[in-house]
Amino acid sequence: MTTILRLATLTSGLVALAGCGGTRPADATPATTPAPPATPPVTDAKPDFAFDTAAWREEWRKDRDAAKKKYAGKVIELTGEVVFVHVEWDGLMKSGRGGMVNLKDEKIGPVTCITTDPQPWLTAAAGSKVRIRGRSGIRDGEELADCVIVEAGPSPALTATADEIAKAVADDRDAAAKKYDKKPAHVTGVVGEVVKDKKDGTATLVFKTTAGVKVEAGLGLPTLHRAGAIEVGQPIKVFADVWIPADPKDGVTLIWCVVTREPKK
Repeated sequence: MTTILRLATLTSGLVALAGCGGTRPADATPATTPAPPATPPVTDAKPDFAFDTAAWREEWRKDRDAAKKKYAGKVIELTGEVVFVHVEWDGLMKSGRGGMVNLKDEKIGPVTCITTDPQPWLTAAAGSKVRIRGRSGIRDGEELADCVIVEAGPSPALTATADEIAKAVADDRDAAAKKYDKKPAHVTGVVGEVVKDKKDGTATLVFKTTAGVKVEAGLGLPTLHRAGAIEVGQPIKVFADVWIPADPKDGVTLIWCVVTREPKK
């Protein structure tokens, strides 16, 4: 269990960077240089080009230099299937202000789209079919920035409490696995324990449950940076993939975890 959580929290950065662009390039612009003219919000902009994810990747595979010149600053609309949703990664220690949606491409790897919505998992999850509009050239390569989810099909994410999942596992682990295992879910519960790793700074939340089955959530550094203080006894809602090991001695693990905050009214 601990090994699964450690791998999930430490390697989530690699998944987040699976799009070709990686992290933001360092800003080498002198402080005295005037700011560039403001560009219209992508929400209100008409797309300059529209692709499915595979076709967009192919444009870059054919001639990367030409693609950079052709699409720099352009509004691109991509259609594809979501494979990963998380907070925006701004380096390995912190999160940016937005969210991150990776779109599936089987040949090269997912295309990363950084959304202005800080919680895109409320709209889409792995398996969702979406249409995303963003701006090319702000981030490296074929990554898109300032993205908005224009259209999203039904989200396959489940909704449950930590105690409901624990009881399901206690009653029938095989049946619970068919329902929850390796599926995205919005999970609510009360924090029973916060275990911090002094070496790498990650943390594990242990939910209060009544069925004798432990439910743990691994939080990586960007997730913790975004979440703020988390205390024992605090009600909390997370979005994560549910893992239910076959070994009856093991509890439930929530991986690739992000903390959901209720939108401000």
